[in-house]
Amino acid sequence: MVKLIASLLLLAVVAQAYGDFKCSLAV
Repeated sequence: MVKLIASLLLLAVVAQAYGDFKCSLAV
């Protein structure tokens, strides 16, 4: 259960970082 929550949290962080990266490239 904890591993599932940790992986979801990590995925959210990666998605956030990827979104910021794409936005910085677009500018």
